[in-house]
Amino acid sequence: MDGRRRGRIIVSLPVHPFVMMFYLILALPLLLIAHFAISKVFTYLGVGLPGLFIAFNMVFLSLLLSPFNIVLKEVGTGIYTVKYETRYVLFFGIPIPIVDRRIVENKVLIAINVGGAIIPLFISTIIVLGLLSKSPSTLVVLFIAIAITALITYMASRPISGVGIAVPTFIPPIVAAITATLLIHPISLAVPASYVIGTLGCLIGADVLRFLKDRSRLMRLVGPTVLSIGGAGTFDGIYLSGIVATLLTLIIT
Repeated sequence: MDGRRRGRIIVSLPVHPFVMMFYLILALPLLLIAHFAISKVFTYLGVGLPGLFIAFNMVFLSLLLSPFNIVLKEVGTGIYTVKYETRYVLFFGIPIPIVDRRIVENKVLIAINVGGAIIPLFISTIIVLGLLSKSPSTLVVLFIAIAITALITYMASRPISGVGIAVPTFIPPIVAAITATLLIHPISLAVPASYVIGTLGCLIGADVLRFLKDRSRLMRLVGPTVLSIGGAGTFDGIYLSGIVATLLTLIIT
């Protein structure tokens, strides 16, 4: 992946032709699957055609904006390296190169991915508001289901050297689908609820709780780079958890 920083925005793109081809092969079918899942979510919430149009746009934007990461914070690792920089001094109009030696602290940028995290969170917010209008009492059970999914996801997640935080792909959506089916009533609301449970459960368990628990270790393992919430964009666990949880709940119910 090619990462370019523009102020508070980091753009990561697959630059190798084979990587780009693999990305497109997976992304295009996923676009259709994700649109189907989100459309079902809005249908179960009783939203009409405008809602389905919004659903398609949200899914498309997730795919389009998945390379973009917004930097939230810069964290020092406590690890220092020597950096050499070349500057030039003019001597009678002739540039003379001078090498400067500086000791700098390695830093990790904490960021959030637009397509892989911000848009799924936006969709989750819309769904929560829809659930609130349908059945306000559902919210209490919804938060319990999110907490269960987050806890199990946290226990399954691990900090991986050079990668960041990793979690088995299907654990969050499977737990989300099961908890939604068992806890959410009426059962017609389980499908939209499962998207929220899968998305927030993965976000809280794998990213927030695991980062807070293993922050120092992650700083050492990852090194001077970027830790991005939803950072793999369209293929990140947060994005996939909501989609897969919805599909599983549709099958179960």
